[in-house]
Amino acid sequence: MRWILHRGNTNGPNSVENNPDKLQSLMEQGYEIEIDLWYKDNTFYLGHDSPEYMIDELFLEYPKFWIHCKDANTFEFMNNHR
Repeated sequence: MRWILHRGNTNGPNSVENNPDKLQSLMEQGYEIEIDLWYKDNTFYLGHDSPEYMIDELFLEYPKFWIHCKDANTFEFMNNHR
């Protein structure tokens, strides 16, 4: 069985979903994590309903991320440039 944390949640939904600092801590613990990704104006963001946390592209290199592209623009970029 594989446990994949949804937006970095460990005990149900909370107010710090997709928070890069929280995700970094979970990455260090070895978790697989589903993240919500936006690509807008040549910049990557995390956030469920909208782009909320700006991140560097290198942040996405964590091999245990499950990336959920939140819109067609993000999907197209990731499909063509990764």
